[in-house]
Amino acid sequence: MNKGRRVFLNIIYTMLMQKKLFTAVFVLCLAFASPVFAAIVIPPPTPTLPETKDDCKDGGWQNYEGVFKNQGDCVSFVATEGKNQPDGQ
Repeated sequence: MNKGRRVFLNIIYTMLMQKKLFTAVFVLCLAFASPVFAAIVIPPPTPTLPETKDDCKDGGWQNYEGVFKNQGDCVSFVATEGKNQPDGQ
């Protein structure tokens, strides 16, 4: 394998390991796709979860789109640092 290709593949590998999937796929498309066809894949956003008990209070637990059954479920999740899995709706 020539040195240029090895450097290019190392860049792609590094981007993937840093979870920059969008950038890696875009670069691969530019490098290997025909001028007529290119695909860009955008990964789904990572869902956010509450970090403090206050994030769950005053209806805050409902901001997590069906993850928690009620406020207590949310607070329990935060208090156990995620060990107590949410029950959902």
